[in-house]
Amino acid sequence: MTTLAVVLLVVVMLATDFFIIGALFSSLRATMWKPLSDAYPPVPAKSDAVRREFQSIQMGLFNLGMCVHLAVDSEHLHIEPAAMLRFFRMTGMSVPWSEARVVRRSRGNKWITLRIRKVEIKGPGWAFGLAEPS
Repeated sequence: MTTLAVVLLVVVMLATDFFIIGALFSSLRATMWKPLSDAYPPVPAKSDAVRREFQSIQMGLFNLGMCVHLAVDSEHLHIEPAAMLRFFRMTGMSVPWSEARVVRRSRGNKWITLRIRKVEIKGPGWAFGLAEPS
């Protein structure tokens, strides 16, 4: 294979990957993220809120490892997208605890799955544990 053929093959493969990844993130935004962020616009976290950056959550089939910043206070779960998700035009949201229902808890409450409207979000127990505390 010539050098030009290898370069063209790599370019075509990368373009295909970027197209597929863009389509997947567009689907995530349209079907799950945007309805929640429109329903629960971001509000400032209280001064006593606990905040951790680059946390992992899962929305439906999408595992967003290290892609969100989470803050929790007595009234809201604040989800702020990291730079990669902001690139795909995802915005932050502040979900009131009254709107979140616990679906599942892992052993030891390391991971908790919440249902917010019709979307299931799996996240760390330290943050999601304020929804229906046990």
